[in-house]
Amino acid sequence: MGKNLFGEFIFHPSDIAVGLLKENPELYTLSLVDGTKQGFRLKSEKGDGYSNITGFYMIYLDSIPLYCGYSMSKEGGIYNRISRWVKEVMGNSTNYEKHPAARKYRNMYGRSLSNLKVQIMPYYDEQLSMVKAIEKSLIVHKNPLLNQSR
Repeated sequence: MGKNLFGEFIFHPSDIAVGLLKENPELYTLSLVDGTKQGFRLKSEKGDGYSNITGFYMIYLDSIPLYCGYSMSKEGGIYNRISRWVKEVMGNSTNYEKHPAARKYRNMYGRSLSNLKVQIMPYYDEQLSMVKAIEKSLIVHKNPLLNQSR
């Protein structure tokens, strides 16, 4: 964090990323559920997860960070992105719904969603460059396995 010439605080993407991680520590359990629109549910001790929320999400296998992504779409938001992950892991994606990180996961761990958890970090910014910079900072900070280019 710094100040500009007017003495106003300026938040850098890394400051925002660290703040999002600290403000949203809860991990939701990802489980398949028949009869729901998306085919899964995010559960925690506090209740069900989010829908129509924009922001960032981190998928974990137990406590190991696997993947960081985002959605700034107010139509379905993060839930739609996680839905694409689930569909790809289960082998149910259509041609336009591909999720490369989920495909990597399926190749490594199979079609099991056991022990998957999701951290949700609500956020919205119209500047895509800022969103991508925050996502990059989250990836640098947590080093998720499937965001690494190998």
